[in-house]
Amino acid sequence: MIEVFTEILTATLIIMVWSFLYRENIFYRIAEHIAVGSFFGYTLYMGIRALYDKTFTPLINTGNPALAIVTFFGMLMWLRLIPKIRWISRIPIALLAGISMGISVRGAISKQIIAQAKMGSWIAEDIMTSINNIIVSVFTVCVLLYFVYSREHTGPLGVIAKIGRYAMMIAFGAILGTFLMGNTAFSIGQIPKLVSGYGMYVSIIAIVLIVIDFWKQRGKEKKEVS
Repeated sequence: MIEVFTEILTATLIIMVWSFLYRENIFYRIAEHIAVGSFFGYTLYMGIRALYDKTFTPLINTGNPALAIVTFFGMLMWLRLIPKIRWISRIPIALLAGISMGISVRGAISKQIIAQAKMGSWIAEDIMTSINNIIVSVFTVCVLLYFVYSREHTGPLGVIAKIGRYAMMIAFGAILGTFLMGNTAFSIGQIPKLVSGYGMYVSIIAIVLIVIDFWKQRGKEKKEVS
């Protein structure tokens, strides 16, 4: 019985979300609120669970001073709920933002710049690998020189900057294509749930409702024209 209910609920939620492709409607908004609420509830649960398992429990059992400091600054963030002393919460937030910025910048420089420029040799056993190494090296240099604003992009620097701009366009296009392909594959993977089992009956009901609504909208348009 639980499996049947889960199958029907899954198909219903998929149809409710996809109904936005027909037009804006209350069923899509309900599914949207359910998705946002579920995500928020799950995130809140995982946060509280992590706080209990990785902070309070080790702190009580071991008395680690590092955990005590982290817990103290974490509790200060909740002072934003008290208007008179909410300014204190800016201290841990500023520390967290600074640490996050430092880690992200270090990772970006290490992985996106140094790792791209660091290469043992352009020549490899495979000819395609050699071509790929040369292209990556040339594009990396061109993209870096594109962000040189101390000189006007004219002459040789302008040509290099244009190549860098094209390289970024290709990279961003590849990222967008991968993102769209992943979403499309995910959507296609949901179709079997709508054409088999109890999901098929949900799909039939949805099609009937869409046809009825379509004829109602068409009738209203005819009345408005007349």
